[in-house]
Amino acid sequence: MQALNVTNVADGLNQLPSFRASSSPSNVQAAGGNVGSRQLDLRSLEAKRTLVLVDGRRFVPSTGEGTVDINLIPSGLIQRTEVVTGGASAVYGSDAVAGVVNFILDRKFTGLKADFQLGLSERGDDFNQFASLTYGTALGERGQFVVSAEYENNDGLGGCYQARAWCAQERSIVGNTPAGTAGQPSSIITSDVHVSTMSPTGLINRSLNAAGQPVFSNVALDPLRGTTFTASGTPTKFNYGQFAGPLFMIGGDGHGFNPFLSSLLLKVPVERYSLYGALKYELSDTINATLDVSYGHVKGTTLSSVRRQNIRHNSRRRLAECGPRLGVDIRRRACGAASADVRWSVA
Repeated sequence: MQALNVTNVADGLNQLPSFRASSSPSNVQAAGGNVGSRQLDLRSLEAKRTLVLVDGRRFVPSTGEGTVDINLIPSGLIQRTEVVTGGASAVYGSDAVAGVVNFILDRKFTGLKADFQLGLSERGDDFNQFASLTYGTALGERGQFVVSAEYENNDGLGGCYQARAWCAQERSIVGNTPAGTAGQPSSIITSDVHVSTMSPTGLINRSLNAAGQPVFSNVALDPLRGTTFTASGTPTKFNYGQFAGPLFMIGGDGHGFNPFLSSLLLKVPVERYSLYGALKYELSDTINATLDVSYGHVKGTTLSSVRRQNIRHNSRRRLAECGPRLGVDIRRRACGAASADVRWSVA
């Protein structure tokens, strides 16, 4: 861990090829739940199929899925880590299908050691504070007591679009037009990709009649298609940009490539502390008494996901207002009996 310069053993293990970088402050906000936790996932079979042991014994699960948050295992007491990547379900049960991770603690540690670290990224953000204190002493000739306490406070990283310029470039894949042309790629990897079916203020994609059927069989002939609105509700023409497909396009007026990711944090801020104590005493040559006590607290903060309306552009919505500002053509087509509904979406 010292060589890797990490403050959490899970961050070090997730760099091994046998582990998939699963739940951590860098990705849990996208998946939701257990914000700030660190879990281990062997062979990409989900964390619930990786058994976590401490000195050969099951550690108490601390998440809703029944998995172990590695934040609660004291790094100051870990002597080594044993990883079995082969299925061990025959020995441990179905929760060890992917493998077993066994943390071996230094229960014979004697003395006092402390670890203090401050760090930040090369861009001057992601500020991290870490402190660890470990103490151990012998209780006569038959007993041993060890205790370790940790505290970490990480500021995390801001929204993807704001924290990193490469994220704000909105890179994605759009279909080439026309598709299937000899000598031309079918898709283009490019930046400035926008959504062609959504607008923050609303976008009319297709006119439907009262029965819910398209007024025009050819959507290109629909005069209302491509009508968007200003913040005050005034209709205006929507700019479809280049290579406009059924979902994405290059440039134009649509929302950025991924409205969901535009506000997600690259890394959630996390504050955690943990305390672990172990007592062992030999009552006789054949009887040993042990007591392990663990306490921890993890607090992670993230932004909730935005609600994406009509991302598949397949819903039908009636315009809420048929007042004069919609214009004569829109009122006639969208508010009349023959074409009471339009297919539209907002981002």
